[in-house]
Amino acid sequence: MVLKPLTGLRGLAALVVFLAHYAYNAQVPAFNTFYYIFFWHSEAVDFFFVLSGFVLCYAYSVDSNNINWKKYITARISRVYPLYLFSLLFVSALGFLAALKRGYWASDLLFEDFIRQLFMVNAFPLIGTGRHWNFPAWSISVEFFLYLFVFPIAVYISRVSNSFIMITSIIFFSFLSYGVHNNFFGEMTWLDQVIFRGIFGFLSGSIVYLFYKKKRKITDFFQKKGDLFFLFFLVVVLFSGYGKLSFSLLIFLFPALVLSLTAEESLSAKFFATSGMVFLGDISYSIYLFHIPISKFLLGIYSDFSSDHPMIWVLLTLFLVISSSALLYTKLELPAKRIFAVRIASILDAIPKIYKNA
Repeated sequence: MVLKPLTGLRGLAALVVFLAHYAYNAQVPAFNTFYYIFFWHSEAVDFFFVLSGFVLCYAYSVDSNNINWKKYITARISRVYPLYLFSLLFVSALGFLAALKRGYWASDLLFEDFIRQLFMVNAFPLIGTGRHWNFPAWSISVEFFLYLFVFPIAVYISRVSNSFIMITSIIFFSFLSYGVHNNFFGEMTWLDQVIFRGIFGFLSGSIVYLFYKKKRKITDFFQKKGDLFFLFFLVVVLFSGYGKLSFSLLIFLFPALVLSLTAEESLSAKFFATSGMVFLGDISYSIYLFHIPISKFLLGIYSDFSSDHPMIWVLLTLFLVISSSALLYTKLELPAKRIFAVRIASILDAIPKIYKNA
């Protein structure tokens, strides 16, 4: 069973990341009058981590302690890797064409980084470098790290049932993530920051799932008061966009936001559960991975038009990114996911036989 409001909210978060990056790259004057409200794109990635922790615990019912780890690994890799690989090859091809045009290969596009990205370890501790040919792909590497090393921790802590401990843990993890954002713990490397942000957000989301599953009073409260909370969330976004608050405060709101949308009881939850928002959520992975290559490609070709007709250009780029993402989702992501699932399952089935015959 899919929680539709959360899927729709994921689509909104992906659009925020796209619009903020577009504003940075395009620098369209007419867009500058309102683009500040989209500048929680960094925090939107933290939302993805919280949502990921919740959704994985929900999908695999971690509190049942009955997880088929082979199916889990198969599903995770087949979910993220096919489109990730295609985006890497797509950006590599664009880099190659750009190199032919200017006569030299960009110094930041190193072969060893390509190998790291090929195995999705480019943001891993110790072995990562922080260089990414398609910049948004850094968070996919972090997600892969969370799948391998943090989800088992989430399975273990699913035994917790004390509400006070659960609430305290969410506040604690949110504060740690907020502290990493604001350098409370001293200067950290970018790689350390993103890994810790992923870990703290993921664990927060996993505990939110426990509230949802155990149907505590706080769950019922947020589900019924979802509209008031979402309005409060929007107020924080608006005030932060115009410099009165900090976007990083949203980190404290994401766990409650996820919990408030776990039932279609509020108008906001019903809105995010509409077919259009759900489809936007379905194609959000494609939007996230391809919005920068597509936007930069268009700006490189029609830079004069983007300056002369800024608002038309914003809407045109938005249309092309969404339509391209929809095409990628239906024609590449879904078919490739099924193919990879079969191939990975067969490989995992063969490993014990290889050891047995060795």
